[in-house]
Amino acid sequence: MRKGYWIFMFFLILAACKREKEQLLTSHIEYDVELGQYLASSWPLADQQRFVMTLLDAVDQGRAKDENGFPVIWNTIAAQLKKTSISDSFSFDSIKYYLLHRVNFIRFKEKWFYDKNNYHLYKKVEAIAPGCKISIEGDSLHAGYDKWIPLFWIDISRNFQKTDMSMDYVITHVFIRNDVEDVLDRYDSIYPSLCNLPRLSRDSFYVRLIRAYESKKIPVYNMFFQPFTMADYARYFELKKLLESDNLLQNYFHLSYFARIKFIEKWNISFDPLAIQKKIIAYSPSQVVFDTEYNMVKGYRLLFWVVQDSSCLKDASEHGYWME
Repeated sequence: MRKGYWIFMFFLILAACKREKEQLLTSHIEYDVELGQYLASSWPLADQQRFVMTLLDAVDQGRAKDENGFPVIWNTIAAQLKKTSISDSFSFDSIKYYLLHRVNFIRFKEKWFYDKNNYHLYKKVEAIAPGCKISIEGDSLHAGYDKWIPLFWIDISRNFQKTDMSMDYVITHVFIRNDVEDVLDRYDSIYPSLCNLPRLSRDSFYVRLIRAYESKKIPVYNMFFQPFTMADYARYFELKKLLESDNLLQNYFHLSYFARIKFIEKWNISFDPLAIQKKIIAYSPSQVVFDTEYNMVKGYRLLFWVVQDSSCLKDASEHGYWME
């Protein structure tokens, strides 16, 4: 009896220590990951289609829901797609197999946490939505654009049984604020959780991360996955001092420019029940860069890499995963 009590107390203390280190970054963020040959070096297109078919099967199994949690059936999806320019491209009877070759992105709904000691990030997938990115042609008065249509949501099981599919080095760029030009141009309907972290959480995380980096409390790596040297730090502080002293220059390091994070991840997928585990190998905070002459976004500047799995450093540097 006494032994069981002390074992219980031991695990209780371990759980309390974990909660002390772990900080919730957001309880709800949604973002899109495009499918295709450039998504992952080890995810063949045939396997991507197998994964998409597993998601489409959720409609037949009654597990597909809309954004409000109501069941979704094929007629609902067909009616949604009939409103677009592809209205004559499929019949109601063939919609499932039509979509098998046209689902080209996945929308993830996740919780994010980070470790307050080493600033490692962790993702918990809550739900996913297969979607179609459809090109809408323009006319003499309106420019053409891409319409992003999530078809339905599937809740992700917390009971991960076995790995049916695995992908190494999945590279994604996730916007964490949805008031930047690229996000505003992409979506015709933007809501608070889409491509956005809560401002207070985002700013707090960024300020703490930069302070830990500047004080050398955490190891960071340059764009070629080599450890930062004293010369790297010297260049960083020299550039930061210059940007802070000249009001005409964009201060990349100011928290207001923290707009995107580049991730390198490993994904494990279980089909029955549907569950996805994401292991972050490394991430890089990115700053938005403006072209002041034309008042438009010029691109995104990676600051440094935080590596969470050092065993992957050699492979990552050889394959050039630092490239935009």
